[in-house]
Amino acid sequence: MINESVLNNLSEDCLTYIIVHEIVHKLTNTRSHGAKFLNKLLSIYSMDDIIKYETEITKFNTIS
Repeated sequence: MINESVLNNLSEDCLTYIIVHEIVHKLTNTRSHGAKFLNKLLSIYSMDDIIKYETEITKFNTIS
């Protein structure tokens, strides 16, 4: 279950990124953010987008 404050405070694009991020964990069969995971994520998102969404998530986590 997703916390409603997450749904209300993160952009729709960021929420999509979170879902894709979790799917990549499943596809790569890893919980780490190592090379295998990152290479797959980079096949979907640019590094600039990853940084943008991770920054948005981090900002939300520091205020919630």
